[in-house]
Amino acid sequence: MSIVLHKQKDVLRKLREDNIVDVRKQTFSKSVSAGHIPHIIEDGVKQKQYNYEAVVYSIKAGGLFGYKPNVQLDIKDADDADKIEELADIYDRFKKNPTLVDANIIKTIIATKRDQLKLDTEEGLMVKRVDVENTAFNITRIVRDKLLSTPERISNQLASMDKPHEIKEFLYKEFMVMLDGFSTEAFIQ
Repeated sequence: MSIVLHKQKDVLRKLREDNIVDVRKQTFSKSVSAGHIPHIIEDGVKQKQYNYEAVVYSIKAGGLFGYKPNVQLDIKDADDADKIEELADIYDRFKKNPTLVDANIIKTIIATKRDQLKLDTEEGLMVKRVDVENTAFNITRIVRDKLLSTPERISNQLASMDKPHEIKEFLYKEFMVMLDGFSTEAFIQ
């Protein structure tokens, strides 16, 4: 994934166009110097560069430039979840010179991911591995026990039969009864 970087003037113009904030260059530069706005200085480039989404998030999360603070990320759909992943990747680039705002954003991203996992678990979309393994073990044990008990249960009846057609029909009925028993068994609690 490539991170799109912008010059300061482009970020300021886009912030105005998107009705986020209307901030002067000098005020913006002071926030950058104070560590409130994440930026990157790439090798061979003299100017600081910014990722627009990271700047917007910093403004919203930090309540910068009079923006009403909003420290919670709202996940409305899959696109928002993808945006969180993208922000996490963006902030990996800022690990060289992390600021307090960067740390708070990363903390919020992690908390949001944790909340999403918790929500998925509560809704039954995600289950614990140990629960799945225990359920699979219990199902396999029940099937094994029923299969192994079959010869003991039907051996006397089979011994009294001498026609192959009778034996085949009897075995078929017994296996159908056993399989029907599996369908009524409460495997998953």
